[in-house]
Amino acid sequence: MRLHLGKANAVGPEFLAALDKEIDRLSAVDAGGPARPVLLVGQGSAFSAGLDLRTLIGFDRARMASFVRDFHGVFLRLACLPRPTIAVVNGHAVAGGAVLAVACDYRIGVQTIPGSNTVPLLGFNEVAVGLPFPLAAAAIIEHGMGGPGLAGDLMMSGRMLEPAGALQRGLLHEVSEPEGLVQAAEAAADRFANASGAAFAAVKAGLKRDLVPLAAQHADDSVFLDAWFSPEAQGRLKHVAARLGGDRP
Repeated sequence: MRLHLGKANAVGPEFLAALDKEIDRLSAVDAGGPARPVLLVGQGSAFSAGLDLRTLIGFDRARMASFVRDFHGVFLRLACLPRPTIAVVNGHAVAGGAVLAVACDYRIGVQTIPGSNTVPLLGFNEVAVGLPFPLAAAAIIEHGMGGPGLAGDLMMSGRMLEPAGALQRGLLHEVSEPEGLVQAAEAAADRFANASGAAFAAVKAGLKRDLVPLAAQHADDSVFLDAWFSPEAQGRLKHVAARLGGDRP
């Protein structure tokens, strides 16, 4: 699944609609055959740079509440997809983009961004703009990184990590040089494909048992929305959006 939307695959309504459609297509399991891994890879210098602030900053509360509900449902559907999911983190993965990666079962990062010497940054910087985590994002991060004790420092500090640090902290499972990224992704897919589709789906359902009930809920996240529309956060968000100029983040 190639993420190819705007400058940095920013997560907005269009992104969620496209991802939801792909999840519908990919949800079927071949019960009598092997597990069939799904690989997510970004384009350019980013896997995903987070929320599409230039679009979302213009939403009123009702439209933003609808977006947050869609975010909740789609991201949790991805996290609970009954097939192996591999994030091929080809560049920066920030905030919602890092959540997208952590929603996947296995995460391979690149040491430097292909075609440059730039070292990608990964992490959850929501607190830096005065925001708590949406309910789905918090659940996915805690689950994907081994619980609040392990995820808490990154969530509360907003600290961004280079690939080596992300590997050490469990945000990534593996780091590859750019020229070996495709081979590393294919090798990971081969390992997951050794399982049967039915067995993998059953094991994953058990591992994701805390997330499955959340995926069925239409979350009204008033805590996040109150923070989003607070004067402090609006000022910071508008400042970030203005720095982005005419391009998406």
